[in-house]
Amino acid sequence: MPMDMAGPNQCLVRYRTGPRPGTDLYICSHGGWDKKSLTQVPLNSMMVFWGPKDQVISAQRCYQIMKGLDTDVNSIAGGQATVWDYTITEFPGDWTGAIESVEEAKETKGVNWDCVMINDQLANGATLKLSDVFFAYPGYTKYHFMACRV
Repeated sequence: MPMDMAGPNQCLVRYRTGPRPGTDLYICSHGGWDKKSLTQVPLNSMMVFWGPKDQVISAQRCYQIMKGLDTDVNSIAGGQATVWDYTITEFPGDWTGAIESVEEAKETKGVNWDCVMINDQLANGATLKLSDVFFAYPGYTKYHFMACRV
C-alpha cells in the first residue's frame, strides 16, 4: 500500500493499509515530555495514550497494540482536549514489524489502520511534535500515541 511523507523536512512517513486513510493512526516513535508546550486533540478525534509517563513501551508491545492484541490503554483524551505536545523521534523498532502489524490487523480483524513513523535522517535535526502529526495527517477518528512519555 502507499507510503507518503509530510511534516517538517518531509520526515513523517505514513504507511496506509488501504487506498484512503484509515480510521486510526498509530504514532510509532520515541517520545519526550515538553512541559512548556500544549496542543489540542483535533475535533471529532480522540488521542489514545498506551503508556504512562516515565515508562518505556517496547517495540514488541507496539506491534501487539497495532495487531489489536493488547488493549491495556493508559488514558484517552477526547476531541479538543488539551494535551502535552510531546516531542517525537525515530521509532526504536523495525519499520517492517510495524507495517506487518497493521497489515495483520487488517487481515484478521477487518480494520483499516495506518501507522506513521519518523525518519530521523530526513528530519535533519528538526524537533517534531505531536501537533505536527495532527497537522500533517488530519481526519483520523483515533490517534494512538505509542511512545514513551519521559
